[in-house]
Amino acid sequence: MAHAYIGRRIRKKFGRKFHFGSVDGHQLVDGDDGVKVSLYHVTFEDGDEEEYEAHELAAVLWGEDAAAGAGATRATNNIGTAAARASNKRPMVSQGI
Repeated sequence: MAHAYIGRRIRKKFGRKFHFGSVDGHQLVDGDDGVKVSLYHVTFEDGDEEEYEAHELAAVLWGEDAAAGAGATRATNNIGTAAARASNKRPMVSQGI
């Protein structure tokens, strides 16, 4: 099954220089607490590779991919806020998951 982050572009600063790459893999692994954690594989244009958890990946999305990620977060927050207004409770704070 394809995952939503596959194919998205990232930009990460190493030292003084930005490097660009693409998300090209996803796997679920057991976390320290026994809960499954999503890891995303990124290959950079220079051939380097790294793995990121979702919250780490969201911080390095680039270009339109970053805007799409921010929009998804805003949409989630807006849903929570509307639901809170309807139930007259305070909204939950998004954890960026």
